[in-house]
Amino acid sequence: MAKKYIKEGTKVRCRHNGGEISVAHVESIEKCKCGEKYGTMVAKVDFDKRCENYAKNYQYVICLDNGKWCYGEQVLAIVED
Repeated sequence: MAKKYIKEGTKVRCRHNGGEISVAHVESIEKCKCGEKYGTMVAKVDFDKRCENYAKNYQYVICLDNGKWCYGEQVLAIVED
């Protein structure tokens, strides 16, 4: 099975704080220290590794085209058109 990547333009389904679920396109991704929202821009994230980085003290923040953002672990799925 081919690896799936989250990158700019990828359509994702996310669960936001409060339980709201939305579907939107990714505008940007930043690799951040845990607990922070801003960090270093990255081109893509392996979908299967989007939330296993707490042991390494970093996480991904994904900005969406609907004006919202989420952490990598809040991405539930990549939505195929």
